[in-house]
Amino acid sequence: MFDIVWSSGDLDVAVNELIQRGVELLVPCGSSASAAASRRTSTIPIVFINVGNPVGLGIVESLSRPGRNVTGFSDVTVRKKIGDWPIGLDLPAR
Repeated sequence: MFDIVWSSGDLDVAVNELIQRGVELLVPCGSSASAAASRRTSTIPIVFINVGNPVGLGIVESLSRPGRNVTGFSDVTVRKKIGDWPIGLDLPAR
């Protein structure tokens, strides 16, 4: 089962509700939701998406070794990868 929850309120409450429903994996999107998930559980696996600075937020210990029950995809990683792309692309003329 896959359950998507959108919350514009207290993210800690939203995460607690998911935990009470018995989720087996949390996939929060964004820094605030990921921090809330990390605060609320140390046993349920968390795979975050789109977090600007997970180390600075205390969500992971480091990007190479996240530690605990949390891992994911950081904006920093995406920016670095995009920065590695070739600058000159030969695109067909329209």
